[in-house]
Amino acid sequence: MYIFGVGSTAAVALMGLASHAVTISAAPADSPSDSDSPSKGSGDSERPRPPYRSPQYVVNTRRANSVKQAFEVSWDGYYKYAFPHDSLKPIANSYQDDREGPHK
Repeated sequence: MYIFGVGSTAAVALMGLASHAVTISAAPADSPSDSDSPSKGSGDSERPRPPYRSPQYVVNTRRANSVKQAFEVSWDGYYKYAFPHDSLKPIANSYQDDREGPHK
C-alpha cells in the first residue's frame, strides 16, 4: 500500500490496523457436533444442515478513533519533516529517499 508517497512503515501498518477496527462475533452454532452425526459410509442418511447465519459485525468506534488519531500523528510528522520524500526518520527528524532512487 502506498499512500500519498508515504513510505513510512508505521503509516502503512496503521492503515492496516484501521481496516481491522471491526470486531466479528460469530452467531451461535445450531449444528450438531461431529460425534452426533452419523458416520459416512454407514448407509444412514445424513442430517440436513441448519440454515447459514452470517456473522454479526460490531463496530468498535473507540478502537477505530484511536487508530485514526495515531495515523494522523504519524502523517503530521511525515508532512512536517519529510514531505515529499520517501520515508521519515523520526528520531533524527529527517528523511530518506529509499524508494525508486533520489528525487530530481
